[in-house]
Amino acid sequence: MVLETFDQEKYEKAMKQEGYEDGYQAGEAHGLQEGLRRLICTLQELQLTKEEILAKIQEAYSLTEKEAADHLEKYGKQ
Repeated sequence: MVLETFDQEKYEKAMKQEGYEDGYQAGEAHGLQEGLRRLICTLQELQLTKEEILAKIQEAYSLTEKEAADHLEKYGKQ
């Protein structure tokens, strides 16, 4: 019977590990977004031009020009 080979402890350990990995990835993504937001705000406070800010965030986060522009639009002060 299939149920006889089911290991509850092994299952719970695998589920716990999966939950940890999901949480870690979500936290890492949130941290990157927060860092990007703060960098954009700081560069704007230093009165860098839009082009300079785009270049800096592209370099710092390995973003494409489109990705950098999207983040600047999302997090930048208008």
